[in-house]
Amino acid sequence: MLTFEASVRREQFELELAFEVGPGECLALAGPSGAGKTTTLAAVAGLVRPDRGRVACGDELWLDSERGIWVPPERRRCGYVFQDYALFGHLLAWQNVAYGLRLPRAERRRRACELLERFDAGALAERRPHTLSGGERQRVALARALARDPRAFLLDEPLSALDARTRAHAGRELVRLLGEAGVPAVLVTHDFEQAALLGDRVAVIDGGRVVQQASAADLVAAPASAFVADLTGSVVLMGRARRDDRGLTAIDLDGGGRIVSSEVGEGSVAAVVHPWEIALEPTGAPGGGSARNRLEVRVASVTPLGNRVRVGLLAPQPLTAELTPSAVDQLGLAPGAAVVATWKATATRLADR
Repeated sequence: MLTFEASVRREQFELELAFEVGPGECLALAGPSGAGKTTTLAAVAGLVRPDRGRVACGDELWLDSERGIWVPPERRRCGYVFQDYALFGHLLAWQNVAYGLRLPRAERRRRACELLERFDAGALAERRPHTLSGGERQRVALARALARDPRAFLLDEPLSALDARTRAHAGRELVRLLGEAGVPAVLVTHDFEQAALLGDRVAVIDGGRVVQQASAADLVAAPASAFVADLTGSVVLMGRARRDDRGLTAIDLDGGGRIVSSEVGEGSVAAVVHPWEIALEPTGAPGGGSARNRLEVRVASVTPLGNRVRVGLLAPQPLTAELTPSAVDQLGLAPGAAVVATWKATATRLADR
């Protein structure tokens, strides 16, 4: 179990975080640049000394400010995987891994190659980092991190150095490898999709504090604020809420337009809807069906994403819909086209602004 509770204060920044991560569990810290994600990893590793706090991993106490305990980073046995993997360019792959080993010289190469084999990278042993793909560098970096027999894994944007083609495969591999390692893992990322892929739990961090922590599915289903909803990729519409005569909540949107929600709300709110819950209709369509929300919009962009298409929409507040390719073809969607965005009141969740 990794336990972290610390406060770090700098001139224009204050970090105040607490969390626990169990053996074999991965906690993803997700948030924008400057939120305090990398500072948190550095504080766990001992590269940053908190003003106050307590950090423990298993039966090892790494920091206790009240008792004056401070274990330096070289004695914390953290497997730290940096954003760009930070491999030594002049060393072969096995030498990069062996660099972290505290063994007699004759044993280091054998053990380094064993670790590379564990990550399906044994064939890379004699190659230098500049000859490796992003996914291959990732595996060498993980093998090097494991060489220290770490009590915890710390991963800083572990997929950001990969191209789009290899990111999904490398992400699945990373999930498998972290599970096999069986130690607590903390990773940081600005990308919610990566957090959802890699994390057993996701803690959304902003301004040095956790604003919501749950499974990725629960964060998507019930964001606590407009900030969390936006991070998870939901459409967020700002407005003022009031009860209407049909027992629904009416939201007068900032900039114009009105929508309704089946949830109860009043005053300044954020209305949240998933892009895949928004349907598009031609202007002038009869408007039948059960969807109570109808907004006239204009297509800004049409972006294919695998088996779906993301359609950016212009209105007083921007929206995004996700449709099937056949629906896009049937509607003849192209930038500049005028359409009507529709969705149900039950699909409209209300959150704090």
